[in-house]
Amino acid sequence: MRFRRSLNRQEGFTLAEVLVAGLIMVVALIPVIRMFDTSVQGMLLSAKNQGAANCARTALEQVCSLPFYEPYKGTNKDIDDFFWDVEGGTRGISNPAIAGDDPGTPEVEYPGPDWRRIPKVPYKAYGAFSGYPNYRADVQIAYLDSDTGVSTMFPEWGPKKPGKDRPRNANNDLVHLLLVRVTVYWMTSDGEKSYSLEQVVTDTATTYNVGVSRIRVTGPASVINDPKLPNSAAHYPNVDTEVEIEGFGFKLGGGLNKADGLNVYLVRPQYNDVRITLVEYDPSKPADDPERYIGTKPDGTKVLKGKVNLYNPYGTGARMAIGYWSVKLSQESIINAYLFNGFIVQYPKPRVTDFGNDAYWSDPTRKYVGYNDQSAVKLRIYGDTFITAVKNPTPVLICYAEDGETVLDQAVGTVSGVYLASGYPTTKTTDANKGYSPNPASRTPLVMEATFDLTKVRAGLYEMAVYNTDPGNVIGHVMSDRLTSVRYEVKDVPPEVTAVYASRTTDSRVYNNAGNPWNLEVRGRYFNTVVYGSYGYTEPLEVYLCSQVVDGEPAGDWVKGTEVNVISSTLFFASFDLSALPAGNYKVFVRNLKYDQSVPEPIPNPKGWSDGAPLAVYPFSGGLAAFAPDPGNQFYENYYDIPSKINGSGFSQMTRVSIYSDSGGITEYDITGESTRNSDTQITVNLNLLECSSARSWRLRVYYYGGYYLELPFTVSLGPAKILTFEKARSQGVNAVWIYRERGSTNNYSYETYGSGSPVPVTYARALDTSNRTGYATFYVRGMGFPLSGNGRTRLTIYSGNYPGHTVIKTGDYDIYQINRDTKTLIIRSDRWDMPSTSSAVNRGMMVQRVVGTSPQGTPDYYDVRWVLAES
Repeated sequence: MRFRRSLNRQEGFTLAEVLVAGLIMVVALIPVIRMFDTSVQGMLLSAKNQGAANCARTALEQVCSLPFYEPYKGTNKDIDDFFWDVEGGTRGISNPAIAGDDPGTPEVEYPGPDWRRIPKVPYKAYGAFSGYPNYRADVQIAYLDSDTGVSTMFPEWGPKKPGKDRPRNANNDLVHLLLVRVTVYWMTSDGEKSYSLEQVVTDTATTYNVGVSRIRVTGPASVINDPKLPNSAAHYPNVDTEVEIEGFGFKLGGGLNKADGLNVYLVRPQYNDVRITLVEYDPSKPADDPERYIGTKPDGTKVLKGKVNLYNPYGTGARMAIGYWSVKLSQESIINAYLFNGFIVQYPKPRVTDFGNDAYWSDPTRKYVGYNDQSAVKLRIYGDTFITAVKNPTPVLICYAEDGETVLDQAVGTVSGVYLASGYPTTKTTDANKGYSPNPASRTPLVMEATFDLTKVRAGLYEMAVYNTDPGNVIGHVMSDRLTSVRYEVKDVPPEVTAVYASRTTDSRVYNNAGNPWNLEVRGRYFNTVVYGSYGYTEPLEVYLCSQVVDGEPAGDWVKGTEVNVISSTLFFASFDLSALPAGNYKVFVRNLKYDQSVPEPIPNPKGWSDGAPLAVYPFSGGLAAFAPDPGNQFYENYYDIPSKINGSGFSQMTRVSIYSDSGGITEYDITGESTRNSDTQITVNLNLLECSSARSWRLRVYYYGGYYLELPFTVSLGPAKILTFEKARSQGVNAVWIYRERGSTNNYSYETYGSGSPVPVTYARALDTSNRTGYATFYVRGMGFPLSGNGRTRLTIYSGNYPGHTVIKTGDYDIYQINRDTKTLIIRSDRWDMPSTSSAVNRGMMVQRVVGTSPQGTPDYYDVRWVLAES
């Protein structure tokens, strides 16, 4: 950076002019926002990074449009208030400089600010810079005494010291030059890159005694939406907005609107400047009298008159963007004074003349009434100036407090269409002018259709407001005047209770001496879902169980619910301690907590209760004594149909039975279908322990009313592996054993199965039928007790002869091939075994045994005659 060169390149005035003017400056500074344009100096940038340069220029323009100085009164106003130091930093009065020819900064040839030591104050983060989402920016500033030196600041100075914040150097002289440096950053594949621009800002008012203090709209009346905002105007077709610009130091120079005279513009980043055409202030004055062109108020304030077309300022049909615009005064092509965000462009104000229910427009008794169970009520809104040029207007139902100002509630509508009122509703014709009336004095009547969700608003009287085009938190979006003569009443629909259950059940029976506190599920309609904390509520509603309702309130035996959790307008949960309630049937009473009850004559909170008394409360007297298999049986892993008994009491209230484990994960199997209640004290069970690992802890659960349960632990152990008997297989309608024979010609399998307990031959085809058989077979065996993975494997052996004097043909250890608890299926499968040759059909045997590692466990289960090996 060549610091001296950057200042010498200023356009419009030289540094010498600034210094001379500084000797004759006016000390007093009117606290308005104004600045002086100077040129900017920055590093060269390649064309592909032009976006960074544009971003930096925009940021620099925004920062430099802030005031050079305004007295600090607790709120950031001028540039150093915002950017002298990072929030909470310790810069103090430090204004570090760097000497020329510093080997650490070879680009610096002359003294200047030491940007390495001056804090970088974040300005915009990634994604936060409008128009430049891929960039971030920070700002650094330094005060200058001249083009050859950086100011050493006065020891008692501080940017936020009331009464001592006017910039002064070490000699207590006023400082009039501020160097602003903006650095923007963007990400590349090589990391984050940066680009910097600098600009000198000077105290224009002090140096040249010129500034803009305000702009005021004087007419016509049609463009003035709000007299309380005299610096705002609406854009209308064929209408010029008349304004007055006030300030000081105005000089005619070469004349109004002349290059070497006075010119005024409305300016905004990323938009072209819009000229305010200046007109003579007092045409009755002589042509050579400056007062003909520039007026003077009694207090000495200078005034300019002008007009501007806000609707089509560029002659292209494009309207000025709504929102803030700054006022720029250019004088003699040298001085630019600014009024930052001094002017507001607005949409024309919409007007509402009537509204009501579309479905009941002709019924005066129903036209202005809605209910808060309606999620999409369609309203018809008559009026004019509903602007649709960018997006649809925003209609809002607003409920005001008695003071007429405080908003208690509101509902925003969704517009489905805006039409010409003529011919509506028979003919729905859209407005070709999109809501803009060519003659503001005679606006085109329109009608708007919109739907509103009334389920989330309070009962009360509502007025209709329309915004063009978004709600009023955006500058320039204007709300219609209030229409207090037409109000829409939203009525409460009381909550309705249709059912109550113990949580996670469909059972409406609970106990008063067991299971407390009970979590109950309440179903119905119109339950409030919003917590109105400002009224002192901590839950959306309150709920009671009561034996009676007297005068609309819970009575008799009752208890209030706690920990209310409203899921939707049709479902909520609440906790109840029923220990104080006697046995009996109870109503459910619900009160929606929606309205402030501390005000005079409050709106009653809507309430409702169940028809009848759907919740039954009982005393509990059950218990569990024992759970055991019948004699000669055991609780073995992967066994099923184990005859067992549960002994206890209170089984007349039993609703279901299960086995449960929470070791190694949660598993619960419902065995109600395998259970038979014999009496109030005994249940028989045909227990299924398929998929029940012996490595886990198990408990029996007997469930009573409302999902309340009692538990007993029991142990599952490993038992012997068993081949399913033919009789058992036939009773289940399945095959105990089947064998696949491999076909040599197609490399597919065919299979035969055992039937009626007879052995099934496996044809060995090597000798006589080698074209159709390969001599390979695979055995599938159904059984019980085959251990689960991790608990062992099952050894399958086929043999000739009779056990134990048998001869092994093939053997192997296998994991479970297929298991299904619901169908009681447990199968192992052999390898692809090569069958030995034989000269005649011979009966063969089969055996299974549980193994751990390679060691057999327990007694094997075998059948000497289970299959046939034959040669075909």
